[in-house]
Amino acid sequence: MRKSVAVALLLAVGCSRQATAPSENEVSDNGSAAQAPLIPPAPGEPGGLADDRTPIAEGPIDPKSAQGAGQVLQRYFALLEAGKADEAEELWSGGDTPADFNARLDQYREVHASIGGPGNMEGAAGSSYVDYPVQLYGRLRNGKEFNARGTMTLRRVNDVPGSTEEQRKWHIYRADFPKKTAADYRFVGRWAANVGNCPGKAWRFTATSLNTPAGSQCTFRKVTEVPGGYDIAARCTAEGPPTDDTLKLRFAESAKALLFESDVIADAGLVRCS
Repeated sequence: MRKSVAVALLLAVGCSRQATAPSENEVSDNGSAAQAPLIPPAPGEPGGLADDRTPIAEGPIDPKSAQGAGQVLQRYFALLEAGKADEAEELWSGGDTPADFNARLDQYREVHASIGGPGNMEGAAGSSYVDYPVQLYGRLRNGKEFNARGTMTLRRVNDVPGSTEEQRKWHIYRADFPKKTAADYRFVGRWAANVGNCPGKAWRFTATSLNTPAGSQCTFRKVTEVPGGYDIAARCTAEGPPTDDTLKLRFAESAKALLFESDVIADAGLVRCS
């Protein structure tokens, strides 16, 4: 298993037990957009997973290793893709239950999962834990695109007296994803200094990143909703090295505009592109 290569899996609509087909209105309003190919941020790009170029491990994978845990996570998403939610739920154990996570998937028409490289394996109270970064991207049932990054933790009981064979296997222990997705933030989408700049000089905001037409890039660390807009703790690259910054986004309702302030990128007044 290579740490630097994200594994993309398509989760078909209906993968979780309670999934329902999109309504007639949803299909008619977004039919053409829903057919467009999805291009998620690549590893190393803002909004994407980390680009870890660790070489491919040679030889068989030890099922007790961190890479063995990654295989369980890949199997989980493959089972969801195949519509085998019951079998997928059997790969959960311990902390969180799969109910909330599967319910989250129900809001999507189309979901893909990219799995990054494992963190360091840690131990506590007779068990081992390992975190995996996971990127979920796709379309909501209304056709809007989303991109959410989070962490999924796997756990196994160590080879201690009294433990069962099943307990000594890796299971999904917890899934931590942002509560808000791209569809929840008002700033997500394309903005420009004027409507005429929308075709080729638009600013692109996602729930986790910003790309400007001048080439500046920001990766969001924390988005805080404040009166009139958002304060975003970010790390931005403009003309110099990456720098910590606080982006201030404020909506001017009467002008239907977005006011942008930054210490690294020049302030701007933007209008939404259709």
